[in-house]
Amino acid sequence: EIVERAEAWLNASKKILVGGVIKKGAKLKKIRELYTEASDFKINFTNELNPFRQAVISAENWIAAHADVLERLNITTTFERTVELEEGDEGFEDQPEEDMPVEAEKGAAEQVTYNVLQRCVIAGETLLCDFHELDAVRQRLSDTDTWILRMREMCSKSGEEILVEKRVKTTDEKDKIESESGSGGKKDGKK
Repeated sequence: EIVERAEAWLNASKKILVGGVIKKGAKLKKIRELYTEASDFKINFTNELNPFRQAVISAENWIAAHADVLERLNITTTFERTVELEEGDEGFEDQPEEDMPVEAEKGAAEQVTYNVLQRCVIAGETLLCDFHELDAVRQRLSDTDTWILRMREMCSKSGEEILVEKRVKTTDEKDKIESESGSGGKKDGKK
């Protein structure tokens, strides 16, 4: 039975693993499921599990590192470490949790700047897997970019309209002055 489960796991893992590397865009949920399932086997799958372990650690580290941004954007997360970090893992802290420095709390109403949003997405682009928190941040950046483009378009249209109005007004005033001075000169010349 264990061998059958292990073979089924290997077949399922081949769908998201190519040449020992997780395919870009694989879902974190599926990677976690495969990692957890294989961890329960009585067979040593350390080599096969390593790409899954690294993908999960990277995603979980991203979520932990950007938790304050996620909170300020009201993006819900049910963050729990799936993989126990070991010494040498990215994100592993040598000090016990009670000695870790406490970050200042930030209010949920505090705004997230465009640059912070952009840096979150850039950091997420290095990850091999996708998950809802990263997708939500990407969507916020996309929405912001769309809004910026609309504002630029509106401002440039408004600016063009103002310039056209000024040109028309200037031309009308110039024509009016010329017509008045031209007809005024004729009147003066006739007298």
